[in-house]
Amino acid sequence: MKVFRTVIKVGLLVLSIAFVLASCSGASLEGRWEYKNMYGLTEAYIEFRPDGTCVGGSMGYGGEESTYTIDGDGTLHLNGNTYKKTTVEEMRKMDSSQDNEYYAFDGSSAYFGDNTKEYKKQ
Repeated sequence: MKVFRTVIKVGLLVLSIAFVLASCSGASLEGRWEYKNMYGLTEAYIEFRPDGTCVGGSMGYGGEESTYTIDGDGTLHLNGNTYKKTTVEEMRKMDSSQDNEYYAFDGSSAYFGDNTKEYKKQ
């Protein structure tokens, strides 16, 4: 009977951990992010790929291939720049003297070193 209870407890623990991990993984940088101007035209984009490569470009110019890494603490290394992770809400509140050191993203919005340019997930 003790073994049965232990198995049930361990099973519930494993299911709980799996549920928590699944709910936290909803937001990811992977995919295409676009910054659109006031006319709704794509002014800039960046596409993060699962293999650590990305491509980014701006209106009228071709894309430029690059690589990126994200450290265990969430620090993003992209195009020779280092950005600390923050929340989208905090990024929107920052002034221009601070925002160039940070990036933020959630399920639909992202900022990369500039809180005046909101990229949207495509």
